[in-house]
Amino acid sequence: MKGTAWWVVLGIILLLVLGYVIACVFVFRFAFLRDKISKRDRFDPNHPSKDPWFSVVADGIAYAKTLPREEVSIRSRDGLSLYGMLFEPKEQPRATIILFHGYRSFPEHDFGGILQHYLEDCRFRMLLIDHRAHGKSEGKYITFGVREKDDCVDWARYIADRYGRKLPIILDGMSMGATTVMMASGEDLPGNTVGIIADCGYTTPNAILRKVGREMRMPVWLLLPGVYTLCALHGFNPLAASAPRALAKNSLPILIVHGEADGFVPHEMGVENFAAAGGHKKFLSIPDADHGMSYFVDKPAVTAALHELFDLILPLEQSA
Repeated sequence: MKGTAWWVVLGIILLLVLGYVIACVFVFRFAFLRDKISKRDRFDPNHPSKDPWFSVVADGIAYAKTLPREEVSIRSRDGLSLYGMLFEPKEQPRATIILFHGYRSFPEHDFGGILQHYLEDCRFRMLLIDHRAHGKSEGKYITFGVREKDDCVDWARYIADRYGRKLPIILDGMSMGATTVMMASGEDLPGNTVGIIADCGYTTPNAILRKVGREMRMPVWLLLPGVYTLCALHGFNPLAASAPRALAKNSLPILIVHGEADGFVPHEMGVENFAAAGGHKKFLSIPDADHGMSYFVDKPAVTAALHELFDLILPLEQSA
């Protein structure tokens, strides 16, 4: 009986370990694996939606489809082909703005409401990129900014090398894209990178993963160590990247925007990012704005803050 009992205990332990591994693999794939079908391909402009801004976003996507573009690509530091679209204004561009979209999204969606303003009113050359593991870019895993920040730097270097070091570069990110540009602010960006816009970005991958995990009633204290081990086996560490830590080294003017009713990335994370930022900085807090909705909820306030930044960072004869 004694020997049998030990075999039973060992069997239970093995089942628990197997269950733990299966749970960690499930969470890892759920959080980090790219979508089989991209959101760009799944987006239906005719889909009935209760979102009051859905039609505005759909119009922005339709607007982008009408524009002539150049498809461009770069090679990431770990060997992936990354995809982007260049849009040229009708007149000489005042700056190049690089747009970094959010988690499992695409740039025409996240910036649909402001694309026309940037291209026609601001006279910016626009580079809309697909993050790794999104859209047309290669990559199997989303890394929540860990590797995306390096991709951001490399996209900025691509623009600087192609168009020279005199034309200003602006980095603009939404959600995960906002965290990406904030993390990149502490890296070796081209010297003609003049400013950063970050809308509703989280502080660290670990913080947002823990927040979402708790909301889904997961035992994050138990699962995340195993999940992060899987991340390490795939070449990235969610604990290694931090927007506040990067922002402390930042010297570029930055505008941080965050909706006070953000149900995904807590408003407090925007406050923490702002507090950590070095250099000239402005924090725009929009009442009643949910995640990524600040521009729609208070377009005059966001537009005014953007142009305040542009007047600061662009040459006097180019500012508007």
